[in-house]
Amino acid sequence: MTRSIFTVSTTDCVLVGTRHLPRIGLAERAHVGLLMVNAGPAPRAGNGDLSARLCDRCADSGVPGFRIDFQGLGDSSGKSWAAIEEYWIASQGGTNDAQLMTVIEHICIENGLERLYVGGLCAGAICAVRIAAKQSDRVAGLVLFEPDFRDVAIVTGCARMGDSVASTRNHRIVRRLKRMQDFDHVLARVASRSDAHFLLKPVARLAHRWIARRSARRLPADAHLDSITAWMRSMELHQRTLVVLAGGAENDMYFQRVLRAVDLQEPGLVERVAIPRANHLLTSDGAIERAIDAVMTWMQSTARSSLVRTNSH
Repeated sequence: MTRSIFTVSTTDCVLVGTRHLPRIGLAERAHVGLLMVNAGPAPRAGNGDLSARLCDRCADSGVPGFRIDFQGLGDSSGKSWAAIEEYWIASQGGTNDAQLMTVIEHICIENGLERLYVGGLCAGAICAVRIAAKQSDRVAGLVLFEPDFRDVAIVTGCARMGDSVASTRNHRIVRRLKRMQDFDHVLARVASRSDAHFLLKPVARLAHRWIARRSARRLPADAHLDSITAWMRSMELHQRTLVVLAGGAENDMYFQRVLRAVDLQEPGLVERVAIPRANHLLTSDGAIERAIDAVMTWMQSTARSSLVRTNSH
């Protein structure tokens, strides 16, 4: 396995990446590779070197791996992002779509590959989701680590103002008032305080049942609909998705709620792997090793289907 630097020129900047190529003999037989993108301000190696270690494993098994820095991140040119929230909102709005599609096409042509698995952690996962259906002839499947399908502008209390992000007190107040008026939110507060007094326990049980029944087939109010729609579109094109999550943590519970609400026509297209005792960055208690093992197993099981080209509709 060898590592080397490569660059991709776009209309606005020069993107810098790292390629992990299998040894001579294996590389020539490869038709599908893996591309990992930034989670955000973290460099393309990934938190805990997740992306770098995953690409090393891929190359050792005969699958070329690639990592890229988006504009303004890592070694790539462009203005740096002032805040994580600003980058998140811009990513959900599609600021990286054109760059990522250009990178995918460049990698495939330069390395003689037919298609790529595309993925990333957190914001990187959402960037991958957004372009999967748009570039279905090049995307073999999605590898999503801890994807967050919430609308960041709602969750963080930031308002979209052109290309900038302004945190406004009025926005937070409006959001808080809406939450207080939401019956489900009131019930959740009652349920969470069930241990405060034994008289609340029967009420709490009823609240839990009511919330479960109402939310079973409904997207959360703070869901980012564009991202979820893009993901659904990719599955309509029979693109497979591996989702690796910190088991029982916030993103895992949220993803399961989204999964119930979208009512997949082909449930087998999505595989969820929950890693117990992991944190959001998957850097705790051997989570990275388990995440990489899950990806390698999944890629091997989907290898044949990944070679079948899917035409865009």
